[in-house]
Amino acid sequence: MGLIGCGAIGRRVMRALDRGELSGWKLGGVLGRSARSVDGIDVIDEPDAFFGLAHDLIIDAAGPEALRAFGTRALASSDVWTVSGTALVDDQLVADLRAAGATSGHRLRLVPGAIGGLDALAALTIAPDATVHAIIDLVPAGDETQIVFRGSARDAAVAYPNHVNVVVATALAGLGVDRTEVTVRQPRAGDRLSLTLEVTSRDGNLEATTFPVVRPAAGIHIVGSSIIALLRAESDVIWVG
Repeated sequence: MGLIGCGAIGRRVMRALDRGELSGWKLGGVLGRSARSVDGIDVIDEPDAFFGLAHDLIIDAAGPEALRAFGTRALASSDVWTVSGTALVDDQLVADLRAAGATSGHRLRLVPGAIGGLDALAALTIAPDATVHAIIDLVPAGDETQIVFRGSARDAAVAYPNHVNVVVATALAGLGVDRTEVTVRQPRAGDRLSLTLEVTSRDGNLEATTFPVVRPAAGIHIVGSSIIALLRAESDVIWVG
């Protein structure tokens, strides 16, 4: 496995690998902004050297700019998982990624990250009358809760490119970026951070809320934990989802 990015998300995955928590996986290389040692693991800053390694899977944990910079090149060599949903509202980038994957036979997976319920959402939005509303909180701050955005998932991703990756994951799992309604809130300081899905359709309704930790301690990150859970499932004989 190759890893792009060694921030809070990448380090969560690196530590799990280093502690032997991911049977069947080995870290082949880490690409970062600068060459250094992170938790005793060498990070390289030369893309040619990184992509010259033989990876079965490359995980982008570095954000939308990294997916734009390296996504098509990564797909040319292996399957790719990314947390960078907001980059995927760029239609030209999506077209380039699809072309790269069609040529190489590799696939790009947008991991769910911090939000839950996407499996049920995908099932419910098969119905033609389905509606999807995602309510996403920014980091709590200030004296009062404020609604700072209402609109489509596409517009939310443009307005908050580094904060609402789960919005695009929600949209691509269901109705698409233009038909998924989004509300972005700024909770008051001290309130819990929440991510909520509201789905209605003739097949049923869904309301699912996740409460991520606002400021996790070092080594803890729900998006990193999401990647770890998916890696474990990928290498197991029996898996769910």
